[in-house]
Amino acid sequence: MANADVLYGATGTAVPVVARSQLDQTGDTSLTRPSVLLGLGLGSVVTGAGYALDQGIIGGGGMGGSGLASPLMGIGTGHIIGGLYSLFFPKGSGFTAPV
Repeated sequence: MANADVLYGATGTAVPVVARSQLDQTGDTSLTRPSVLLGLGLGSVVTGAGYALDQGIIGGGGMGGSGLASPLMGIGTGHIIGGLYSLFFPKGSGFTAPV
């Protein structure tokens, strides 16, 4: 299962990084860049949904809560990591403090 968790996290991280290379424009402000919004926003929602499934707050449909919770939390955490990467390392420059 540990290998699957790494795969979920890598998949989640890849999405904002690809959005960074395809959608972000040089000079966009930190928090309005598409990759930051996608990474932090979607990552928070997906991680929250995984947590809610894990705790039994919501049902998991046919797979059950335990079958979906781990992948969702891994992908969501990866999204957040990718969004933070894009926040601090904007397209076309090195480390930059968020503005």
